This record gives sequence, structure tokens and C-alpha cells, in this order.
Amino acid sequence: MDHTSRYCLNRYFLTPGTLILVILPLLTLFARPASGQGYEVGVRPDLWYNDVDGIQVGSIFAGRVAGTHEEGPHRLDAGFWISTWFPSLPVSYSLQFTEPVSAWSDYGSEFSIQLATAVREGYHAHGVTASKRWQDPFEYLNYWEAGAGYQFEKRFDDEYAVFPELWSDSWKGLIQPWLSRQQRGRLGMFNFTLSAMMNTLESPFQAASISVSQQVVLSGQWQLRLRAFGAVNSRDALPEYQQQLATGAEINTLGSRISRAKGSVPTPWVRSGHVHFSGGPNLRGFRESDVEAIMEGSPRFFNRVAAYNVEFDLPNPLQTVIRRSQLQEFLSFRSYLFTDGAVAEGEAEIPGDSFYADAGAGLTLSLNIPDYQGRPRGFVIRYEVPFWLSDPINGDSLSFRHLLGFGATITF
Repeated sequence: MDHTSRYCLNRYFLTPGTLILVILPLLTLFARPASGQGYEVGVRPDLWYNDVDGIQVGSIFAGRVAGTHEEGPHRLDAGFWISTWFPSLPVSYSLQFTEPVSAWSDYGSEFSIQLATAVREGYHAHGVTASKRWQDPFEYLNYWEAGAGYQFEKRFDDEYAVFPELWSDSWKGLIQPWLSRQQRGRLGMFNFTLSAMMNTLESPFQAASISVSQQVVLSGQWQLRLRAFGAVNSRDALPEYQQQLATGAEINTLGSRISRAKGSVPTPWVRSGHVHFSGGPNLRGFRESDVEAIMEGSPRFFNRVAAYNVEFDLPNPLQTVIRRSQLQEFLSFRSYLFTDGAVAEGEAEIPGDSFYADAGAGLTLSLNIPDYQGRPRGFVIRYEVPFWLSDPINGDSLSFRHLLGFGATITF
């Protein structure tokens, strides 16, 4: 191995902190639990694509004490990938090790410590989290969850980013507390999330956000989906944590394989402004104007935002067929009208204006198989036509515009 290769591995992969987080959980594979049940490791192949790595070939690992499934000790979830186009860092990984604290845990209401480390798609993320869950013993969809963590993060390769100008290249040491609530009630599903962060390393900043959503089932396929969102951050927050009208903070894109690296969705589509990734204020009609501002070198950042999203579901024949089948618990095809609005203030504010709104119609196909704790897990694809904008950069307020969307604006 030449000097350059050794430098890349030492800098991006085999750092001391990363080695500790990788080796510690792997030691559990060699330790037989006191119960004598043994330890099981499941492996499945994995493939993905982006424009830097090409096809990523890898494996997903899940380690569990035999017979305990998702509720036992020493839970290990990991992935390992090799990039077929051999970029500067052709090997990537993610690893998460969860250890419940039995003294503070009950059935379904676990307190746990989690170690996590990842070097993927040009991004470092290494940290530790403590969390506690309070669950209704008779309904796993109803729960409270709270936690706090400390995370080291860094974008070390801008080549993976669709918009490199939206990212910093400095290390961040983030304190991240959060509180969430999910409840299935008489009206429908209710969700609440409150989160905050504080950077303790260079370029200190603070940020916080709140999201509240409520499903209102009227009759059959007729229903309302309501969401309110608020965010505030320091004016000196790093660019990936600044709010944009359509998608919120760019850091949100790391939460999905579809959006975390360029090319998984064709880059020309994303740069055209006709692709929308859900997040933040979710004023989907402003995606094109947000992208246009980025491409011109003047991203529209806001440090104070209060937003709403409303969707009114309309009956359609395909959803009627799905509701009559065995797939209704997992598959959905929605047709709806929507409107979004926000009061947003910051350096990007248009003089004399601080309120922005849109309205339109859309179709959404979703497949959702909740995980063992009731959290949504699946995919959502949207086609939407925001035919009215309050403040278009170009053209008239009333005009034909279209979006291909990924992820649900209002998650249920």
C-alpha cells in the first residue's frame, strides 16, 4: 500500500475514536450471554448506487442474543460496503450498538445506551446516545420517547453533495436532546417532536425545532392531515443547519439513502428544482425558487420559521381497491389537495415580505411497514402540482408547476 492510500485510511477510516467504537461492540460476538442462549448474527446482501461510488456492494449485519429479537441486550446493527468505481475512499461502513439498562427498563419501555459510528458518502458521524421510551403495554403505536446524545460530525468530501455550497467542512461536536410523542386516538394519528442542538467545537451555534401533526379521519377516504412546524437557529449556524422554505436544513438529506448522495436520484433532476425531499417547513411549491437561488450562489436561508402544511384527502378508485384488500395496513395510494404556508425571517427575506404560501394537488404512493417500536419504515413517492405561489421568483402566481417528491410531508 502506498503512502497516499495509507493516509486516506488513517484520516477517514481508522481514526482512534472510530476504532474504539467498532471494536467494542464486536467484542460481544465472542462473549456468550449468561443465559447460555448464544448470539446470532444475521447477514443479508445490499446494493445501492450514487454518482461517486458507482454501485456499492455490501452486507447488512444484525446481531442479537438468541430468542430476544429486538428487545434483548447487546444489539448490533452494521453495514459494510465497497464502491465499484473506487473513489478516494472505496470502503464505507455504519455500525450501531445498543445496550439496554435493565434497572431502568420495563417491557416495551426501555432505557438504553447506544454507540454509533459511520463513514459513508463523504460524511463522518460518531457518537453516543442515551434514550428512554414509555410505551402503552397494549398498543405499541402509543409512546413517549426522550433522549440526549453527543455526536462528532464532518463533511470530508464535497463530491458527494448535490449542492456543495450548502455544506461546511469543519468538525462539529453536537449536543442533541429530543422529545417525541406518538398517539393513535379517536381522530387518528398524532405526532409531536421537539429537538435541539448545540455545537461545542469551532463555529459554536444553537438550533431548535418543533413539529406537530394530526390526522383527522372524516369518513372513509375523506380525511385531513395537519402539520405545524417551527424552527429557530443562530444567525451564525453552519449552512447545513440553516432553514430553507421547501426542504428545511440540508442536514436532513443524510436521513435517507435516496437523498444523501448525488446520483441516487439523477443529479440534473435535483438541480432543475423539480425534485422535492421532505423536511423542515415543507413549502413544496418553493423548491424551484430555492434551487435557483442556490445555483446563483445566494441560497435563501432563514433563521426563524413558523410553518403549516394541510392536506385534504379525496377518494380515488385505486385506494378503494387497496382498502378492500389485505394490503391496506401497509400500502396506500392517496389523492389530495394541499396548501403550505410560513412566516420566515432571516437574511434571505424579501424586502416587505415575510409570509410565503402555496397550494396545489398531488398523488402519493406509500409502502409503510412500521418497525417493532411503531416508527414508520418504508418509502413514499409523490407527484404534486403546486399551481399557486404567493411569491414566485419568475412567472405568475397561478401557473403549472410540477414536483417529484420523496418522503411524506405529513407522516402517518
